[in-house]
Amino acid sequence: PRNKATKCRVVTSCLAGVASFGAKSSISLETCMVLGSMRSGVTAQEGGLVQMKNSMVRGSGAGGVLAVHSGSRGELDTCVVDSNRLRAIHQIHGGVVEVGSSQISDFMDDSCMHLARQWVE
Repeated sequence: PRNKATKCRVVTSCLAGVASFGAKSSISLETCMVLGSMRSGVTAQEGGLVQMKNSMVRGSGAGGVLAVHSGSRGELDTCVVDSNRLRAIHQIHGGVVEVGSSQISDFMDDSCMHLARQWVE
């Protein structure tokens, strides 16, 4: 099934703000804001698809946009993904996130992550 949201706001969810799970599952967001999710802002998993256009993902407790497992896809066009606790974009176990003309910035840059890993070791 295809789900579409236009001019929406998702604020402070306990898990992912928006999630698409399963090979036939897809979600399309246009002119939406996903703010303050406790985990990831947007997740495509187990072959799911999330398409975002003119939207924002900000302030998530984990990553901004995740694609987990082969066949899972995130597609961003003219979006802002920033100020998330971990990386803005995560591609895990073969998941793919395609980004077109968007503003993407990690909350902590790679040098900070490297220093954090050294501290733990």
